[in-house]
Amino acid sequence: MEYTAIRKYLNNYFDDIYLIRNNNTYDVYDYKHHLIDRFKRIDVCFLNVSQNQKIVYLTVSYRKYILIWDIYQKKMQKVTYTKRNICSRPDLFDKENEIIIYYRGLNKEVEGEEFRWENYKIVIDKETLQCKETLLKEEDNISYFQHAGKTYHTIESYEKNKNTNDYAFTLYDENKEIYKTYIQEQPEFKISPSGKYAFVSSMLPHIDDKKCLGKIEILDFKTLQVIDEIKFYHIALYVMQAHFLEYNHQAYIIYQAHPYPCNLYNTKWSTYIYSIENKKIIYEAPFSFSLDYQEKRKRFILQRQKPRIETRFFELKDDLPPIEEVLKEIKRK
Repeated sequence: MEYTAIRKYLNNYFDDIYLIRNNNTYDVYDYKHHLIDRFKRIDVCFLNVSQNQKIVYLTVSYRKYILIWDIYQKKMQKVTYTKRNICSRPDLFDKENEIIIYYRGLNKEVEGEEFRWENYKIVIDKETLQCKETLLKEEDNISYFQHAGKTYHTIESYEKNKNTNDYAFTLYDENKEIYKTYIQEQPEFKISPSGKYAFVSSMLPHIDDKKCLGKIEILDFKTLQVIDEIKFYHIALYVMQAHFLEYNHQAYIIYQAHPYPCNLYNTKWSTYIYSIENKKIIYEAPFSFSLDYQEKRKRFILQRQKPRIETRFFELKDDLPPIEEVLKEIKRK
């Protein structure tokens, strides 16, 4: 297969553009690798892009504003959306006439209490840039995401399960609870591009002071029943790395893990590709890599660390090669 390559990792990527974070700049490119625009600032965080992929939304860590970056007009607008202290990076979604922001902020005005972290929803009118803030009922940690035009959110609550002593982790479709499980820490929920599968990844209780286990529960997203489970060794200092790959009507999970029990001083990592349909690992490599497929563009994106840091772009034709042929490219120099 033919490809183009750059000696960098992508920070974020979409069907029409990709973003690269350099030491002091944020760069946006098209897939002919032409630079569209560049923003010079060190401490910005990516939030989202507009539906037409002409606007990039950024913020600065723990600040009360967003940056609206028109990458083709080469303009930047700053919008302050709250006066509260921010707990973490907000979740932002682009709508036709408005921008929706969900964030966790500090309320210092609660009677009888020094402070309280609460969840808020902000609606920003695109034309006037006026903000409307709403306090949400839930008090626990909430994370929002979108899939197929719907907005979902998860809540990690500190309500203990008497049987397992784990924390409750609940998924909501809009405001309706549709799935609940009990996890230990670092939970993350993802839905496959087709919407056929989903998984929730989390850490399991420590085996001893040096090592612990990671777990990925695979769900049939139509029934929300667990159909498979992956367990592996994982160091608690790192965040779980796992994502879906769907290609040619087959679904895979790519995840990083230690291949055997290890201590904190062992830095050996492997990356695995697990076939959901076949319920087995079909590929592994003793280094970190990421592989994604953009079905609308018939494009594979391979990011890898060895034998050098590199991102490769494979533009496929009408005939799709078998997955085994694609996997050969991972170790190829």
